Amino acid sequence: MKRSVVHFAMLALVPAAFNLAGPAAGATMMMPLCTGDGLVRMVEVPLDGPRAPGQDQSNCCVKGCHASCSRKRDGKPDDDAAA
Repeated sequence: MKRSVVHFAMLALVPAAFNLAGPAAGATMMMPLCTGDGLVRMVEVPLDGPRAPGQDQSNCCVKGCHASCSRKRDGKPDDDAAA
């Protein structure tokens, strides 16, 4: 039984193995976007668009921009927020 399942799984992967179609130049991807009114709208996202800010710098800062230090934790105010 186990051998037949393995053979079936390998046979099922054959079409994916021979799919040689690459992404088209200038292609876009449609992404669903859920809105507040309960509707889902489709948004086009370019696959080869411009890079995000900061990705082209080799020594970019790894620290997050918003640390949210002003939030209270365990019912006590944060020491950094009080200073």
